[in-house]
Amino acid sequence: MNENKDKQLKLKEVVVPSLVLFLFVDLYIIGVYLVSNNCDVNLKAWLLGSLFLSFPTLVASHMIKNFIGSTYAILFELIATLLGFIWMVFGSVQLNLTATCQSQSPLLWWTVFVSVTTFWCSVAGMVVSLTIVSLVSFYYNNK
Repeated sequence: MNENKDKQLKLKEVVVPSLVLFLFVDLYIIGVYLVSNNCDVNLKAWLLGSLFLSFPTLVASHMIKNFIGSTYAILFELIATLLGFIWMVFGSVQLNLTATCQSQSPLLWWTVFVSVTTFWCSVAGMVVSLTIVSLVSFYYNNK
């Protein structure tokens, strides 16, 4: 019984700070949306889309799992992941198309830039890590 309580306590120690961090990020995005000016590309729409693809998607996935089943929750997660990837591509294209947004609305531009750059660096890091793990595994299995 104590092991179960310890696991729940450890889970709370990880989950609660993570949710608080996500809440602050979402509040920051809402603040940037409210105070930023429009520019030649619609980065404000990109911010709203990224906000929609964060916490509400997590809640929807949890609700689908509880009410419909885990198979549909997995399907929903796959679709949400694909939409998130497409949304990041869209944000990258919008950043490259703008000529005036960095000077007209620097907070908006830098928020989108940091979000998109962090995403692409994370993806590249995961690809490199997976490649290294695969090569090391292949090397040691052939010895």
